[in-house]
Amino acid sequence: MSRDAHPTGRDTSGDMSTSRNTSRVDTSRDTSRDASGTSDFDAVVLTPPAPQLLPLLQSGDGGAWLDAGMAGTLRSSLQALQYSSRYALSLFFDPSAAQSFADKIDWVASYPEGDPILVFLSLDSAKRGTTGAPTLLAHSSVPFGLQNVQSGTSDQQVQAEMMAAVHRRLPWLPPPIGIRLHTWRVSQVRRPLQGLPADRACLAVPPPAAAQGGP
Repeated sequence: MSRDAHPTGRDTSGDMSTSRNTSRVDTSRDTSRDASGTSDFDAVVLTPPAPQLLPLLQSGDGGAWLDAGMAGTLRSSLQALQYSSRYALSLFFDPSAAQSFADKIDWVASYPEGDPILVFLSLDSAKRGTTGAPTLLAHSSVPFGLQNVQSGTSDQQVQAEMMAAVHRRLPWLPPPIGIRLHTWRVSQVRRPLQGLPADRACLAVPPPAAAQGGP
């Protein structure tokens, strides 16, 4: 359910609400309410990456936070953030292949060195502690991901190239019974937020009136 969040400071009981779908952030009390409802909070912690965070902060009167935060540089600082892109390829195998995996693989995760396509391989079923049908997970390298996401390469071609790279590493693999390709258009941060102290993982942004020295 989508909720509006209003950091008004009214409730000081210390209650915490998590896992909200927040569609609008306002600093005032007199905002419109829709069928999904509105909630008041002392503070709101937002975790989306910047490309998804900016539209949310620009909703309601939240845009004023962008203009006031970090001495007026918050908006441009968030816009300057850069992220990598990558692909995740999941391969699902028949339970009859479990013995082959047990005989051939002595690792749960592997980081292929010098591979232009693959950066990470994981026997995901072993990592999760499950038995039966093996599951293999492959992550693409950042250069491969950025190049193909930006150029609009088809999922079919990306999947074929990643499958070929996996088979070069594990030529004994049986044919999978299921394949799933996921595109991470926003993955790890490549260029972090400038001005954030190295010992902080969270940026506290006061309401615009406080940031500008108001009451």
